Amino acid sequence: MLAVATTGCDKVGCFDWTEIEGACPSQDEALAYFGSDACGGQVESVDSEPEYDGDYCCYDITKRNDDGICTTPDGRAAPPPQPAPPPASPPSPPPN
Repeated sequence: MLAVATTGCDKVGCFDWTEIEGACPSQDEALAYFGSDACGGQVESVDSEPEYDGDYCCYDITKRNDDGICTTPDGRAAPPPQPAPPPASPPSPPPN
């Protein structure tokens, strides 16, 4: 489960974690647990090391701007991601 909360001016993102899984992922590793950092992902960056509360790993985060405009690494506007192609049709049976 992923949770993104706003507390005052700060944004905090948390995800389920258990002691069995060990220490929370580092700040550098955590972005992958919040989903894609590409266009369309909720979280743009993870801005702190984790805090573990017994059930969740929580981090200060920067949410992606929700204006629908994505940019390429050089700052140009990028088209929104395309939907996945439909599944391929099963092969036809061989002729008799």
